[in-house]
Amino acid sequence: MNYQRVFLTWRRIRSITGITKKIHCFRHTCISYLLTYGNLPIATVSAIAGHATPAITLQVYTHAVTEYQMKTGH
Repeated sequence: MNYQRVFLTWRRIRSITGITKKIHCFRHTCISYLLTYGNLPIATVSAIAGHATPAITLQVYTHAVTEYQMKTGH
């Protein structure tokens, strides 16, 4: 994937729609959602996020993992 193309496309979408959020906000929301409700192994979510290790994902998204554990008792 060409990140420059993604950035330019996102910038165009923002100008047309008036969205003020940066694309990283949506990435963060997606990963948090996958961890909280996706019922996926942390290694899978880490790979989707492009993190080098699941430990990085756990460190960055501790809030989502904690919420999942509270909901499921795991």
